[in-house]
Amino acid sequence: MRVVVVFVPNFSIFLREPCRIIKHVSQEVTLSPDQFFQLANFLGQLANWCQRMLEMNIELCVFCRNNNEPFNVYTSHRARDRFGRVTCPILRQFVCPVCGGTGDRAHTIRYCPKLRNQSIVNTSARRSPVSCSSPRPSSQLVEAGLLDPSAFFP
Repeated sequence: MRVVVVFVPNFSIFLREPCRIIKHVSQEVTLSPDQFFQLANFLGQLANWCQRMLEMNIELCVFCRNNNEPFNVYTSHRARDRFGRVTCPILRQFVCPVCGGTGDRAHTIRYCPKLRNQSIVNTSARRSPVSCSSPRPSSQLVEAGLLDPSAFFP
């Protein structure tokens, strides 16, 4: 597999005079398959980083962006308004399987307030000698059918 890598220190020159830059490429580099995949991975990460840098000053919906919605979808709205109410039309339709939160208070399981409160109780119970009889978040996920118990209990 042959890949020619061109380093262009000033991208604006490449846009104005691409033929001139290519004329000066005098060395070809042959990459092993492993090196090729490392390069492809790096270029993918670089593309993501560039996209995030371009989006820094754009109001967007992080929920839709993280779910790989198209650019025109996730830049058409925000996830929440300034009061914390959910404004994302996709997230608003979601119903949390743990607590039933939806609409203005919609959230994913990761941000479920019931699970967050439960983890705070469990953390404090570990520190004190008094035991807490309420179920752990993982058992709530098992009961909701969202977590396979065999992953934890062989």
